[in-house]
Amino acid sequence: MQTGHHTYVIQDKYKSLEPFVRSLPEVFERQGTTIYKARNELKAYHTEGLDLIVKSFRKPIFINRIIYGFFRASKAERSYKHALKMLGNGIPTPEPVAYIEEKEGGLLNRSYYVSIFEKDYSEIRSQMLGKDADDVFIRSLARLVADLHKKGILQKDLSPGNILTKQEGEQYKFMLVDINRARFSKQLSARQRYRNFKRISENKDIIGRLAAEYASAMHEDKDKVLHEIEKYIAGFSKNYRL
Repeated sequence: MQTGHHTYVIQDKYKSLEPFVRSLPEVFERQGTTIYKARNELKAYHTEGLDLIVKSFRKPIFINRIIYGFFRASKAERSYKHALKMLGNGIPTPEPVAYIEEKEGGLLNRSYYVSIFEKDYSEIRSQMLGKDADDVFIRSLARLVADLHKKGILQKDLSPGNILTKQEGEQYKFMLVDINRARFSKQLSARQRYRNFKRISENKDIIGRLAAEYASAMHEDKDKVLHEIEKYIAGFSKNYRL
């Protein structure tokens, strides 16, 4: 749906949220509760009995305004469509509600992505530092990554801040967020798979345990998997600090 300079896409099951979605470009700056703000901003809202997260992507640089305006899907559109694809493949991610694009003269100004707010989930940063990462957690996380890779899905931002978890009894559930840069293919190469771990942790114990469980899930040699994963983590860490 297009109104003026705004394009709105809303999942059919959430059509009742259309007035809220349409109002976002006007009210985002003054309404909602900010939960993260850097290059982009995340705000929480409660409306129609639902808890929602709205991600406002910053205005792109001029050349990217052209690219996103005419040649490539915006980050908001990709977030929405990738979430539908992941859920369709049985990969957990917050359910997409809508996305909005604000354009001027065909060039993209801002875009917004709306999803369900999974309030019970939290980031896995502490576990990836070696705190509270029991064997069940490590095994569950490794199997999640293995499931992604078996299905040809590459979550390029596979970092502790983009993997959310909650514990139910003795089991762990996960959610992947910030998925606009995900890639979908029929099959991933070994290099793509091992390199995908480069941002997940720098704790040697955690890396070793994850590699062993991942190797088991993929039916690969654990020593080779550990060597390859450590190689990419070391390369990323070195380049990141330069």
